[in-house]
Amino acid sequence: MASSKSRVVKKGPGKNLLREQQALLDDLQLKQDHQERYRLWCDPSSPYSCKLRTYLNYKEIPYQRMRINLKAYYNDIVEKVGMSIMPVIITPDDQVMQDTSPIMAVFENQYRKHSCTPDDAPHPFFNALPLGQRDKSHHLKS
Repeated sequence: MASSKSRVVKKGPGKNLLREQQALLDDLQLKQDHQERYRLWCDPSSPYSCKLRTYLNYKEIPYQRMRINLKAYYNDIVEKVGMSIMPVIITPDDQVMQDTSPIMAVFENQYRKHSCTPDDAPHPFFNALPLGQRDKSHHLKS
């Protein structure tokens, strides 16, 4: 038997849609206590985005993954970078970082804990090569 004080919930497709729209808008903004975090826009199906996210987690670099939607991808990212591309990081002081390897190189210098740069030669040389060149040179022996 239902209580006379039971809550009446308005039903209909509009309510769920409004809730989802608000969740999307909320995910595009940094929370007040996260202002010092890096903002990461990434595509979950992109291997470069996965590589960068794994790297940030391994290095324990504070970031917030920003929810990507068409507006962010085709407007916000283009406005900041000049083209639609992933991954993109915005620093706490609003500097734009784009392209996985250069981002990782900057973080290797800033965050020394859990270094991902090999110490032994010739590995640092190969690590500095662009990804396409590394693939062609990997058969060389040290």
